[in-house]
Amino acid sequence: MLKAEVEKYAEHPLYITWAAVEPSSLDYLQGIWSYLCRELEPLMEPRCSQVNTIRVGLPWAPKRIMDPPKDQWDRLPTPLTPGEREVFEMFNGKLFREWEMYIQPHLNGLRPDLVLLNPYAGIAVFEIKDWSLNTLHSSIKYGWKTQSPVDI
Repeated sequence: MLKAEVEKYAEHPLYITWAAVEPSSLDYLQGIWSYLCRELEPLMEPRCSQVNTIRVGLPWAPKRIMDPPKDQWDRLPTPLTPGEREVFEMFNGKLFREWEMYIQPHLNGLRPDLVLLNPYAGIAVFEIKDWSLNTLHSSIKYGWKTQSPVDI
C-alpha cells in the first residue's frame, strides 16, 4: 500500500510529502511521483523541464548530493532492507541530479528511511515498509492481528 500526503504552504511554493511505501507498490509510487511533478512544475523557476534538459548529460552537470554515499550504506546504524535498497535505487535512477538524497538522516528526533530535497520543488520524507499484505490476517478493534509466518 502507498499512503502519501501532500501539504502546500501558501506563503512559499514548498511541498512536503510523507509516504509509507511497500516495495511491491513501486508502480503506484511512480504514478504519485509523476502527479507531484506535474503539480509542482508551474511553481518551479526556472521551469523543471528546462533545467533538466540543459543539465542532464553535460560534463559540468552537478553530481547528486547523497548522504551517506552509496559505498557507506553497509555502515548505517540500522542496516538497509532489500526493499529499502530497491526504493533508493529507483529514486537514484529516475530523479534528476538536482534532487539530493539523505539516507536515514536525523530529523527532529526521528530517523526516516529517506529524505529527498530539491531547491525548486521541496522536500519528500519516506518511511519504507518492507512487508507483504499477505501477512495480515484480520483486523481487530485497535489494529491488525498478524498471521504467524509458521502458519502460512
